[in-house]
Amino acid sequence: MEKLLQPDTVGFGEATTSFSDNQICISMPFYINNTGYYDISDINLTTVLKDSGGYIVARGETLVPVIPAGGRVDLRHDVYVGLDEITGRMEYLLFNDTMLDLNASFSLRLAYVLGARLHTSLMVPWGAPLNNLTVSRAAYNPDNGTLILYVSFENHSPFTVEGNAYLTVYNNRSEVIGSQTLAVETAPENLFLGMVEIPIDFSKITQNGHVEIRVETGQFTAGPVKMEWSLVE
Repeated sequence: MEKLLQPDTVGFGEATTSFSDNQICISMPFYINNTGYYDISDINLTTVLKDSGGYIVARGETLVPVIPAGGRVDLRHDVYVGLDEITGRMEYLLFNDTMLDLNASFSLRLAYVLGARLHTSLMVPWGAPLNNLTVSRAAYNPDNGTLILYVSFENHSPFTVEGNAYLTVYNNRSEVIGSQTLAVETAPENLFLGMVEIPIDFSKITQNGHVEIRVETGQFTAGPVKMEWSLVE
């Protein structure tokens, strides 16, 4: 038997995130309110978390043995997203906040005999550790022959981002003119802003070009990503 979830029967609360063992845990409180005359048993909540392109990010499962007639349970359902699993085709999740689609399905038995299945879907926010990664305010320092760049991003993940950003700078002819390493560290829900001075080949300097950035931390490796730069007038 198929039917839609009713608000007074089954509901989800606001999702929260945490981090451990290189996994982001998306945890959602939910309740099941048995307003009927029969016990509900063998309840299996399964979820599939997908991005906007339909790719599966993670799956989750929660089992509830029985809810007596007139009873109610309040539980949490956890979905674990391994950072190692999203550094491939879903690497953009490291750089961009987004909303993920959570498809939830309940299978259960009424009066220990009659099988039923309930479906719903909801949107879950995703916070990227390198959200809005930006290179800005390029300037040439003739005193020491360096190109000054500012690197910024917002850490919207539940873990501290700590590691190194490796920058390779190109002129507008796609020639490498310099490279440098920038140490990065920022706590959850904080902005990182760092300045890096890059020794460059002055004979190849142009008014603009691009920079490739690769970020390596204890949790993930991301990039390289390509960004444009131009000298501040």
